[in-house]
Amino acid sequence: KRIYTLISSMHLDAMKSFQERDEILARDVVNREKEVDKLFFLMLRQLNLSLSNRLNIAEICASDMTIDCVLGIVLARDLSKMAHYAVEIAQQSIKLKGKKFNPELKEHLISMSRFIIRMQQNAILAFFKNNFMRANEVINNIHRVIEFDLKTENEVLTKIEDVSTTISLITISRNLRNIANSAVAVSQDLQAKHRPKTTYKKEIGSEKLLDPMIL
Repeated sequence: KRIYTLISSMHLDAMKSFQERDEILARDVVNREKEVDKLFFLMLRQLNLSLSNRLNIAEICASDMTIDCVLGIVLARDLSKMAHYAVEIAQQSIKLKGKKFNPELKEHLISMSRFIIRMQQNAILAFFKNNFMRANEVINNIHRVIEFDLKTENEVLTKIEDVSTTISLITISRNLRNIANSAVAVSQDLQAKHRPKTTYKKEIGSEKLLDPMIL
């Protein structure tokens, strides 16, 4: 939850820096990624320490909590990806300083961001409250995000002549879409969390050791 709170603020501030042409805020977003990385690798380190004691993954946590332990790391990975995409948006916002483009295009990207922020929020709420209906809504919303992204690309390619501006605007849209994809991944993590336990026992009991670094 701490990682999500930090990432959510990064997304909001990255888009605010884009909207207000605020380079200082954009650079602050970039710097915040280090804190997300620290939290993520702390979780990995804790699991690695347990594994280094040569314990079976099922012995690290109580049997009923085994999947939650593993998926907690997977969730942190998906959230850390969102942080990276927010940083990409902030970096492109810096490049757009002084560039001119259609105000309607800016509003379109801001609307896209707001839609995706709701997806992020719903994905996290669904995961922690085991709300499958909310999770399915997040997954289904990806089609709307694709429409946003394709419209951005079409508008930029037809109305923007400057190459660097074109690249930056399309990159912002694409990274917003990537954030949405990560929100979908979180919702899919919830579905994985509630698959039949026999499936997980087979995976956990396989001869191939689980390397937490590939999660």
